This record gives sequence, structure tokens and C-alpha cells, in this order.
Amino acid sequence: MKKTLIILVTLILLTSCAAPSNSIQPYTSVEECVDLLTGKSFDGRRPGTEGNIKTQEYLKKSLENLNIQPYLDSYYWEFPYTLYAVKDAYIEANNEKFDYSKDFQIRYAADSPISITSVLKAETVSGEKCVLLTEDLSNSTNNDEDVQAVILNVTTFNNLELIYEPNIKDKPLIIVEEATYRNLYEKLNSDISIHIDLESQQKNENNIVGIIKADNNPKNQAVVISAHFDHIGSYKNKLYAGALDNASGVSAVLETTRYLVENLKQEEINRDIIIAFFNLEEEILKLGGSNKLAEELESKYNTVFDINIDCIGLNYGKTIIGYDNSTPVSESTVEELENIFVEASIDTDTGEYSVSDHANFKNGICLYSAEQWDVIHSENDSVENLDLEKIEKISNLLGNYIIDLCERENLSSDDTEEIIITAAPANEMLDAGTCKVIEKNGVKYHLSGDFFTGSLEKAEKMFDYDFSKKFETIPEVDKDPYISFQIPNFVNIEEKQDNGKYIYKDIKCNITGLYLEEHELNKLYARDLTLHDAGVINIEGVNIHKFNNSIQRFFSDEYESDKQSIIDNAEIILNYEGYDIYYHYSDSYESKCLSLIKEIGENKYICYMRCKGTNISSQEDIKKILEESNTIALWETVIDILE
Repeated sequence: MKKTLIILVTLILLTSCAAPSNSIQPYTSVEECVDLLTGKSFDGRRPGTEGNIKTQEYLKKSLENLNIQPYLDSYYWEFPYTLYAVKDAYIEANNEKFDYSKDFQIRYAADSPISITSVLKAETVSGEKCVLLTEDLSNSTNNDEDVQAVILNVTTFNNLELIYEPNIKDKPLIIVEEATYRNLYEKLNSDISIHIDLESQQKNENNIVGIIKADNNPKNQAVVISAHFDHIGSYKNKLYAGALDNASGVSAVLETTRYLVENLKQEEINRDIIIAFFNLEEEILKLGGSNKLAEELESKYNTVFDINIDCIGLNYGKTIIGYDNSTPVSESTVEELENIFVEASIDTDTGEYSVSDHANFKNGICLYSAEQWDVIHSENDSVENLDLEKIEKISNLLGNYIIDLCERENLSSDDTEEIIITAAPANEMLDAGTCKVIEKNGVKYHLSGDFFTGSLEKAEKMFDYDFSKKFETIPEVDKDPYISFQIPNFVNIEEKQDNGKYIYKDIKCNITGLYLEEHELNKLYARDLTLHDAGVINIEGVNIHKFNNSIQRFFSDEYESDKQSIIDNAEIILNYEGYDIYYHYSDSYESKCLSLIKEIGENKYICYMRCKGTNISSQEDIKKILEESNTIALWETVIDILE
């Protein structure tokens, strides 16, 4: 039986239908909403729990009270998904047994019983089967056949980070807290056995969805205002209340809806407005409630545009307006909302963002707090961190903007709204150096294998280059580390104009040398890669980005934009060994980073080292980290390789 990745939800779900509770009152204010949803009786709103069901009831009552009609016959928009419950699971290492739930959790596994007997290793050795014990998921690889399972340290279950897209496939991913990790670490190189037996269950969950129908909708379009209402629940008597994530977004959508009801004239709008509260965002973003509803809406309407709110109103830091798919509608809205927020004295920035529900729509943006990573998925995510007045202010500005958006002739401020989509979510993983064009629902998609990850030995065969010799003088590099390459390959880009706007420009695929329409449908194309094709190299936790006229970038000014962002957001700058080292937050890596910028002729480089979990408050802290990690030498070596 073919093994497939599944997403493990370890709680046994309650039925989606529950007797109504007269004690739950509908929405009255942002403050009331956040206080209610973060209360003990809502228990963190994890899907399948009574708290999640109570949240659904609260949202239904709130839409009813606001005189919003259900999207279909009911506010409950049901969707199916698969739950894999654990029947039995344990680990044995060096004659000690580790129990499921108490000592470890399972995030991904195969859908048939697993019994593995192997050796516990912290590093892989080519040709030797092992179970890999690691603190960094990037060290485990898609294609390493020697790794039979991965045990990942998440430091503590107090931070229940859910891993959406692991770097492994067809093998178990097990997470452990610090104490279990240290215990297992002492058992390295000993025999280990893993037993996992799962039971597949088909389940249904609900989004809560309402609609304001336009009296006249000539272009058959819809604007969605959305937020996810689920969170990660409670664990070991600890409540993860999810005030920022995402009681804040739910309250903002309800407040925006209240504003629409009070100010909108239905006969004057020419687009439907969908009010959507999504379930299962935390568990299975790409397969959860927003994915299912987006599919239906985009099959029903000619154009759907989602304004999603996730983690808004943190009482420090900037409000970010970002998008995942760059389209004229998304870009225009981001620009317009930024101007509106800045004029209203809201500290605002823009950026790319892909880890929320808007990413499941072809056209979508997300509003979020820049510093959300400080508190989300932790016990610290409480009401005290929120600026409730800011949430209310943003909501009213959004309400006014949505009315304008639904009264104007075009969604986009540009003359045209429609684009040809030439890239798709990679539901088919292609090898590096290959590509093909497929067609779905009359739209052509260009799929490309733009990543290579593997050992130095495999990289040397792929690129015909002696990487081992280059790194042998750097003791901090493991004997056989994993190295990854990104090989950008697009068939259209966004080219910046003199007026600051971007326009789409068709370009040739760097695998085939053909434009999109010149590809034969469903044909797999391939060519040998060289180091000149590499746009990014990652090794030992550092990332080096290379820019020149030959390496494709989706935005024509990506180097200038990234460089300026680093300089503008730098909290500390250290001059070290002739380089300016910047300590800053990176939207791309969703982490604080140390960065170096270097230009050599036509080649330009930006180097990153992520500092997640590292306490840096001074130049001395930066200097200490650089000296201990020998990062400068590693950056220089990779740049030398790319030169």
C-alpha cells in the first residue's frame, strides 16, 4: 500500500452538531468578543472540542443578530476531512520505553501501521539506515533514503507549533520536548524501535459563512472578509487562549461587518460580500476550511478577492498588509490600504505573507502584526497583549474601504484585473532541473523543480563541483552536512516601471528556453544544472542569495527591495571584519536575522543567518555569535563557490 503523508490530529472529535446554549450572547464589541473567545470555557477553540463548537454557535448568533443572511441555507458551511487517530504508539531506545502523548507527539506519519527498528543518530552517514534526532527540521531531507524517521525537538510543548509542510515525505515525524530530547540524546548510536498504528476516520467540520448580496452584480464578483476562529486548545492543564491568534481577527471581522450593516447601501454595491469564519487553519491550512470554501467560491464567481485578518492589533510593532499571490487586485489593495492606514496614524508596512487563509485564494491579502511570533502558540498569547482600540479603528477603516471597493467599477485600480496564472501550488514535486506545463480548468500552470536538497556527496554529483574540499577548512561545518539550492524558474515576472508600479512581463523558462505557450502540455522537460543557475544556497543554517541579470527573480527590483528592507529595519549594526552586519527582522524567514550585503561586479549577495530563540541586544552579542559560529567564513566560502 502506498504510503502518503497525513496530518495527525490526536484529539477525538466531538460531533459538529451540538444543542444550542442560550448562555452565549451575540457580538456587541471588540473587547467583549476577545474576552469571550479567550475564556476558559472556550478551551483554546481546538477543532473537535466543545470550545470550538461554542465558537461556531457564537459566530452564527452574531451574524443572525447583525441581520446577515447565511451564504447557503445554513450559516454552518460543512466540509469533509480525514482524521488519523492513534490506536497505539510507542518508542523504545536502549531498553527504555517512551509513551505517546506523555513523552512524544506525532505530526506526520504513513496511513498504514509502522514498525521501525534502526539506530538513533544525530547525523546521517551515507548508506546507513537511521532514525534522525534533530533540533532543526531543515537538516532532514526529502530525498534521504537513509532516514527512516525524524524525531524533532520543539524545546517544550508549551509552544505547540504546528508544522504544516515538513521537509520529509513518506516517513514519520515525531516531536519531543526538551527533557525527552536530552534523554534520547544520551542514547545516540543505540538501537531504537518505533511503533505507530493509526485509524483513519472521515470527519466533517464547519466554517461559519454569511453573505450580503448585491442587488446588481454585473461582473459576477465577490469580496470576502475573513478570519479563522480555531486555535490550538489546551495541553497538560495549560490554556492556549489565542487572543492575538486569532480572537483578534474574529473580532475585527465582526466589527467590520457591523460597520457594513450600518453604512452600506445594498442597492449601490455591485459585488457580493462574503463574511467567512474559517475552521482548521491551525491544523491543515492547505486542506482546511478556507481551502474548501475558496474552491467553491472561485468556481461560482468570475473573480473572488479575500481580505483576511489573522493576528491583528498587537500593542507594539507594525501592522503588515501582505499577499501570497501577486495579482493586480492584491497589489492595488495593499497599496490603497497602506495609504489609508498611514493617514490614520497606524504604523503600517507591506510584505509577502503565505501562512494564513488568504493563500488559498487566487486573489487575497492578509492583515497581521509584524511581531506576532513573539506570542502566538504560547501561553503568553493573552488579551493583555492587544490594543483593542487599534483593532476597532482598523475594522472601521476596512468597512469603509470595502464599501468603496464594492461600489467602484473595477476591483483593481489598474485598467485590467485579469491575469494569466502561470504558477500553481506544487501538488506534484518535480526534480531540480525539470519542468512541465499542465492545464486545469482552462488555465495553464507552469510547474518547475526549483529546489535541490541533499548531502554534499549528492550535490557534488548534481553540480560537478567539489563542495567537500571548499568546506574542509571550516570546522563548524559537519563532515557531511545537508545543503540545499534554490533554482528560480519563472515564465513571467513583475517588472517595476518608472512610476513605481509593476507590470507582468512574459519571459522564457530557464529549463526549456521557451515561453509558456510554447511548451507542449504535460511533457516533462529537463536539463543539467550548473552553479550559475543557483539563486539561493542554504547550509548549516545560513542562507546566501545571489542576484544578477541572469538569475530569474519574480520582482525585477528584488535585490534593491530586500537590501533596503534590511537597512530600514536594522535594530543593530555592527562593523565586523570590514563588513556591516545588520540585525533585523526578515518577513521572508519570519525570524530575526543577521545579514551581510556584498557586491562583486555584476553579482550581488545578501547573506542571512536566522537568530530565532537567540537573545541579541547589543553589538557585543552579535560579535560573540559570529565568532562562535564562524558565520563570516561560511558566508565567504559560499560566495566564493557561487563566483
